[in-house]
Amino acid sequence: MERADQAEAAKEDIPAIESGSGLILVVDDDPVVRQLAEEALKILGYQVLTAADGLEALEVYRQHQAEIRAVLLDMAMPVMSGREAFLELQKINPDILVVMSSGFRQDERLEEVMQRGARAFLQKPYDLTSLAQTMTQVLRARL
Repeated sequence: MERADQAEAAKEDIPAIESGSGLILVVDDDPVVRQLAEEALKILGYQVLTAADGLEALEVYRQHQAEIRAVLLDMAMPVMSGREAFLELQKINPDILVVMSSGFRQDERLEEVMQRGARAFLQKPYDLTSLAQTMTQVLRARL
């Protein structure tokens, strides 16, 4: 097989990455993760606001609630945990679309948040494809 053929065959193995639109709030206390998520979402076509902790997320959400389509929310943060932030965001908007994210899968708090209405879970570290698929799935469910 020639190189060009190999490249084409390899491309077929890569799932299609759908672009999106709208405003996403990214909440993560790790500046590197926050920046990478922001850049990845922008590549996918989204506009992005960011917050470094749960309290800041509540402030940003209150200011831009009408425009924000979904929130990508880290579970483990200082100041206000992802669980606490999620519960407070739900008080503002019971129908809020939240994607929880964590490096830890086995977490009682995560199970509770998922049962209370978080729309999806994104395991860290995530890549562009999994981020795109998760956001598309969550936003489509709203339509």
